[in-house]
Amino acid sequence: MEDARACAEAVAAELGCPPHEVLLMSTGIIGVRLPVEPMLKAVPGLVASASPDGGAEAAEAICTTDTRPKTAAVEWLHDGQTVRLGGMAKGAGMIAPCMATMLAVVATDLAAEAGSLQTALRTAVDRTFNRITVDGDMSTNDSVVLLATGAAPAVPLEGSGPEADRFQAALEAVCGDLARQIVLDGEGTTRLAVITVAGAESEAQAEHVAQTVARSLLVKTALFGGDPNWGRVLAAVGASGEAIAPERLDITYGGVPIFRAGRPVEPVSQDALQRAASEGEVPIRVDLNLGSHEATVLTTDLSLDYVRLNADYTT
Repeated sequence: MEDARACAEAVAAELGCPPHEVLLMSTGIIGVRLPVEPMLKAVPGLVASASPDGGAEAAEAICTTDTRPKTAAVEWLHDGQTVRLGGMAKGAGMIAPCMATMLAVVATDLAAEAGSLQTALRTAVDRTFNRITVDGDMSTNDSVVLLATGAAPAVPLEGSGPEADRFQAALEAVCGDLARQIVLDGEGTTRLAVITVAGAESEAQAEHVAQTVARSLLVKTALFGGDPNWGRVLAAVGASGEAIAPERLDITYGGVPIFRAGRPVEPVSQDALQRAASEGEVPIRVDLNLGSHEATVLTTDLSLDYVRLNADYTT
């Protein structure tokens, strides 16, 4: 806390604002204090070099084990005016809800009250950053910030109505894009899996089942091997603890139907199934046939390189 206050005070002094207006984000080795002294010495130069064109440099500067910066932006008409929303993020490992070892800053030139922004951001995060997993481990350090500059000439954003719905859609599009980039850049990963659970009694039930499948080490290692071992998906669905009706269950693996109404589909083209499992992106769809709700969670394979990287993380 002393280090955090020192950093906030140093930045505030250079910017001419109160320390409580400085938002702090950090990641690092858990339990190890940050090297604050060189950070404090760097603050004056960083503030002096701040520029409206510095977004790309900032996105690159926050990378750690990331292999590339992550940015996304959209624009749309609000009150007849073009408005914009964009963001940057970092993250590649310790990725699992709630959020992860990730930092994200999203900004819009609309004017809006903090309460409306908080509500919109919470909804967006629940549907995007909280629905990705690389390794099933949550982090001690994660932040997503939404800022509104009010620089656009459009009328301020209201809390509800068509304009608010468009803003929500834009926010979820940017957060979803950034979340997907984080998963694609997962440490040592070679394959992306899109786990969709449909036909659930509630969105919460759909998400829970999808998260259980996405976090299964057996599912993830099969993904790494390009092995269409769909029985592991079926087992993970049952392991979720949700009230599943097996006789209603449908599963499609890589676009190939392999389980219908509680029974394996026969015959199945093993060549088609193998090709699907070998793609860089593997869609896996589970239909519970219990209701009308669905949720999608993004996950990755679990590779040898991931194990090597994290086995030697501090050495």
